[in-house]
Amino acid sequence: MVLLQQFQFLPLYKKSSYTFYDNSIGGFQIFSYSAHYKVLTRRSSNLELLRILSMFMIVVHHFAFHGTFDFKTITNTNQGALLATLILESFGKVGVAIFVLIGAYFLVEKSFSFKRVMNLVILTSFYSIIIYIILRVLKFGIPNDYLWTKIIFPYPIPTNYWFVTSYIVMLLSMPMLNIVIRNINQRKHLYILLFLTVFIVVIPDLYSYFPGKMDIWIGQFGATDATYFIYLYFIASYFRLYSSKLTRKWEYWLILVVIGNILLFISYSLPLFISDATHNYLNYSQLMIGQNSTVITMVAVSIFMLFVNINIGKVRCINYISASMFGVYLLHENSFLRPIIWNYINNNRFTTFTSMIINGLKYSFLIFIICILIDIVFRRILFEKKINKLSLKLGNYLDKKLLGK
Repeated sequence: MVLLQQFQFLPLYKKSSYTFYDNSIGGFQIFSYSAHYKVLTRRSSNLELLRILSMFMIVVHHFAFHGTFDFKTITNTNQGALLATLILESFGKVGVAIFVLIGAYFLVEKSFSFKRVMNLVILTSFYSIIIYIILRVLKFGIPNDYLWTKIIFPYPIPTNYWFVTSYIVMLLSMPMLNIVIRNINQRKHLYILLFLTVFIVVIPDLYSYFPGKMDIWIGQFGATDATYFIYLYFIASYFRLYSSKLTRKWEYWLILVVIGNILLFISYSLPLFISDATHNYLNYSQLMIGQNSTVITMVAVSIFMLFVNINIGKVRCINYISASMFGVYLLHENSFLRPIIWNYINNNRFTTFTSMIINGLKYSFLIFIICILIDIVFRRILFEKKINKLSLKLGNYLDKKLLGK
């Protein structure tokens, strides 16, 4: 108990009492919180706007990645559509990294509480169970061999979300991470970033491009989605704690965004341009836009810091819409609902570069808006108070039993 109590992180700023809106994952109200930092009392909308854009990028990625179009085979007639698919697909992992960076940026100066974890678990379970029940009643989209054992184990929700699992690991690591961050100086923080960059990003990248070395696999370096999120946590915390004239210049980050996107385009389009029906190098294009890609990380951090340094003030409609971004993810990326959505859209019918780009953005925006409306009406209006009350009750219980609060 004493050890767990030591995990609590003391904030740098004077506390004040008011209702707390958690910006870490989706901007939704988690619970009434009596201690927060005055520096955050004004909820600027720059990062909330970026949260919206990053989730839209993720939806666009899913249009390309989960669609019916075969982006792994090259023919004499599909190169234009293939390039368009790669462009749309590249949005996704950038969006994921940005989404995590935003959450980590807000978390680094907060005390750990199980309320935040429980809200995430309950909200995920809520959508997973509701979607499963609806589809089961309609006898649509649920495999016949999906038995109760698959629903109960290894934890009792019908479907898993890789992002949620990795994010929860990061949240539960937050007390230890903050102990480290608060007890090291800037130079040591940079060393940790360099260390993690090499083993979480660079070496896995090189191994992917040059496979074949005997007795080696990525797991040896700890490169997983969860450790990548922890790596992003250290990046966000560094920029949160150590500001300089250079990092405060939005023009500098805009230049890096442009350079990063040029490098990203070259990296995933070059294998396509040198491929043909007999020599297919498209797997290298997929590697360049993968989760732990060095260029993806560079682009995501640059876009994130660009928005950190742009102040658009407080825009209520942006803040309100951003509160549904996590709901958008849980709805459209549900394992049962996902194939229904993308098979119905059937992006295999878009055979040219222009048609794939236009329809990709069009249908992604349509799915994006529909999910926002469903989340607002179904969760936030009908069930938010009950979800928050349960999160508060369970979170307080765990805080008391495990943290001695």
